[in-house]
This record gives sequence, structure tokens and C-alpha cells, in this order.
Amino acid sequence: MNTLATFPADSRAKGDGWKAVVLLTPFQFMFGLVYAWGAMAPAIHAATGWSASQLDLMFSLTPLALLPAVLTGGRLAGRVAPERILRWALGCFAAGGLLALTSASPVRFAVGYAIVALGLGGGLSTTASIAVIHRVASRAQGRLSGALLAIYGLSASISGPLFLWLAHQVEWRIALAIVMATYGVLAGLSLMALRSGPVEHQTTQDKASQRRPRTCWGPALWNMGLLFMTVPFGSAVFAAIGRIATGHGHAVGLGVAGATIMSAANGIGRFAGGVLADMSSVRVTWCVVLGLAAFGYGANIADARLGVPALFLLFAALTGLSFGALAGTLPALAAHTSPSNAAFVFSLYFGTFALGSFGGPFLSAEVGLPTTMTVFGSLATVAFVARMAFRSKSHDPPQQAVAKAPDERAV
Repeated sequence: MNTLATFPADSRAKGDGWKAVVLLTPFQFMFGLVYAWGAMAPAIHAATGWSASQLDLMFSLTPLALLPAVLTGGRLAGRVAPERILRWALGCFAAGGLLALTSASPVRFAVGYAIVALGLGGGLSTTASIAVIHRVASRAQGRLSGALLAIYGLSASISGPLFLWLAHQVEWRIALAIVMATYGVLAGLSLMALRSGPVEHQTTQDKASQRRPRTCWGPALWNMGLLFMTVPFGSAVFAAIGRIATGHGHAVGLGVAGATIMSAANGIGRFAGGVLADMSSVRVTWCVVLGLAAFGYGANIADARLGVPALFLLFAALTGLSFGALAGTLPALAAHTSPSNAAFVFSLYFGTFALGSFGGPFLSAEVGLPTTMTVFGSLATVAFVARMAFRSKSHDPPQQAVAKAPDERAV
């Protein structure tokens, strides 16, 4: 998928792109705290006595709040500077943190931390961050956005241990406040260094193209359908990789190794998916990413029958790579689907990804893990076969000519 650019990128723009990634990193650590919840929850449970169902609900509330926030951010990204949206995201993070940490109520904590701070703030931050990357280096958008999303996912490997270490020294609320304040201050400093780009004045042709949304709804809905069919499988495996290992007759230690491999593969996949999206067509990118999920499910079936540890680790690695690559390809996929309205289309894709991430663990809790694995593993395989088999103009929109204009983007 060759990412479409409104402005051509030169070597200086590529350097500006990596500079933007560095400056946006604190925001990925802030809102990547959602992935550290699994490490933080046991310490919070031990200190507060909050039930496991309450803690699980807090985790589930974040993607539900993220969905409307990311859609709102996608709409706003075409009207206001992304730096302003980042300031609003930082405000949500600070306000939600204050609400959560100034009361012993689990309800206030859930509303403040899970919904306002990480859900609303995270949704606004993600779309604004991708909009910054698209502005400063749109031709390298896939790999740069993939790098940001990789940092977002991998930040938990630092945030989780940091919180646990602090929680051994001070009360857990103070520990979490220190972590959130540190990330918030770094994000504020980054905002001061992240200069807004020039205001874009739309031509009559640009406005007319945005008034004809049907030109992108066909491929957008097709891509969202593929996401719905594939993402829940990866999220269900993420939430239950340890139980899957013991269910296949493996030792607990192999489940821990599988979780570690899957987390690392998730981060690698996010960056690799962005690079693949920059270098390949839409169809090739989809086939590779969906193929990883389908073959991962195949490895899971083989391991369930044979009980071979190597097959279990292969299953964990392929599923983690697929799950991460799905996220990493979304910015470039959105730019390809609708170059004139990429921010909004990205918000649709990322919102679908977030909702699918909620669906896997939710269905697993309702109908059981074996049924969930069978249903979503089969859907991921069907998605792979469908994308391999079908190719039409409605699914693969033709690339448009790159507009010739000076690169005036600022970082």
C-alpha cells in the first residue's frame, strides 16, 4: 500500500517525521497505561479489596469510551490543529486522574481513570498523533505511525513495573499519581516543542470531494468488516493466553513465555505493519496480516491436538504479530481509502479496532473460551480466504495522483 500524500516528502520531512515521533512518545506512554492494567490490577485489588469483576469492568470501560472519542477526534482533525486536540487530550488525562485519585470510590475511579483519562483522552490523542505524522511526513506515514502505535502498545512493559515498584514504596494512589504526573509533564513539554503547521485552506474541489463520502464508504465498510472478523480473535487470545496454555496441557511457565512472546510480537507487528503498508498494495498488506492470524489459529488447533510446546509458542507469536500489524496498517490504510479525509476514516478504523478488542474478552466471559476461540478463529480464517479471493475496484480504490505543492510542514 503506497501511502498517499497531499504534500511531497523530502529528506528533511522524513527527519521531521521521526522528530514528531519522539515528541509524541509521552502521549503514547500516557494512554498506553491501559495495557498495564493487567499488572496493576492485582496490587490495587490487594490494597482496596475491590472485586475482580469491578477491576475487569474498569478495563472494559476504556475501549468503550475510546470509540466515541476517536470518532470525535477524527472529525475535529480536519477542522482544528492536531496540537489543540492533544491539549484537550492532556486536559482529559489530568482531569480524569484527579477525579480518580481523590476518592476511595471504585465508581469515581472507573469514571475518572478508565473513561475520562484513558478512554476520552486516549481517543483524542491517537487521532491527533496520527494527524501530526500525516502532516509532517505523509509518504512515510505507515512506518512512522506504526512506530507510534508500537510505543503505545509496548509502553506497558515500562509503566507496569514502574507502578509496582512505586506501590511497594508508597500507597498505590500516590504511586499511580506519580506515574501519571510524570507522563503528563513530559507530554506538556513536548507540546511546547511541537509547533503547529500552517492552516490549510481547502479548495472548492477539496470541499466538493468531502461532500461525496460515498466514494470511500465501499472500501471503508469492507475494511471495517475484515477488522471485525479478525481483531476479536487476537484480543481474546491476549486476555487468556495463560489459560489456553494450561488447557492444552502445558505448564504455567509456558503460558508466561507465550504471553511475553505475544506482547513482543504485538509491538514488532505494529511497526512492521506500518512498513509493509508503505511498501505494498492494500491487497498484499491485508493478505499478509490476515494470513498471520489464520495460520496462528491453525497452529493453535495443531497444538491442542498434539500438545507440542513449539506449536504453542508459534501460535502466540503469529497471533501477536497479526494483532499488532492490524493496528499498524490502519493509518496508511485510511490514507489510501480516502486521501482527502484520512483522519476521519482512520478514526472509523481505529474505533472498529477498539470495539473488536472489547468483543473478544467479552464473548469469552459470556460463552466460554473454547467457543470464543472457535468462533473468532474461524472468522479470521474466513476473512483471510475472502481477501485472497475477492478483488474489485470497490475494495481496492485506485491511487490518486500526488498533488504537487511545497512541503511547508512544521514540527
